Amino acid sequence: MGSFQARAVIFDLDGVLVDSEPLYADALNRVMVKEGVKPLTENESRGLIGTTVEDTWNAIKEMRSLTKPFEYYVGIYSPTLIEIFRAGLELQPGAMDVVRMVRDRGLPLGLATSSRRAWVDVKLDVVGVNSMFDGIVTGDEVQKGKPSPEIYLSVAHLLGVPPAECLAIEDSPSGVASAMAAGMYTVAVRTESTAGLDISHANVVIESLEQFDTGLLDGSKLSPTTRSAEAR
Repeated sequence: MGSFQARAVIFDLDGVLVDSEPLYADALNRVMVKEGVKPLTENESRGLIGTTVEDTWNAIKEMRSLTKPFEYYVGIYSPTLIEIFRAGLELQPGAMDVVRMVRDRGLPLGLATSSRRAWVDVKLDVVGVNSMFDGIVTGDEVQKGKPSPEIYLSVAHLLGVPPAECLAIEDSPSGVASAMAAGMYTVAVRTESTAGLDISHANVVIESLEQFDTGLLDGSKLSPTTRSAEAR
């Protein structure tokens, strides 16, 4: 495994770099209350982690028998979410250290997030990392969201690095599946929001970004297991 050398690092955003998953749950439930329906349970919210906004609201509409169109709900949800982000979004412990570690090694940084571009721009601005990424692809810029590998393959293409030479950092089952299907070495980070969800199929699982070190960039701490991409 020592022969592996990461030529690029691609991060997920929500849950990995920023502590945003509880904020999404808060925004969703504010809409539920406004619509006069039962708020989502913790387990229901956790089951939506890592999905696109379209997939999230399609699932909620089914769970709560909501009948109005997607555009109606996201029209309430989006400004609510942005307001919450501006008030309380923070970087995850160790996140800035890992970003700086990658930048100091001269590796390109990518971002593969199921979030919408408008929300991503706000989040990166709030936590002060909006100028640090060389390639960003968001959930509204792909045909198929995670667990499809499309988003990771798209970021690798933007960075000009073969997927097999990229290291991905994820926290959700759908995100890990997406990165692995793209043929990338995948490090999964356990977070409070995804505790108990199965991320064991990643090459390496760490408890926090504070445990991330350079051994994960040169493969010395990675499992020899990797997956083939569905498309290159």
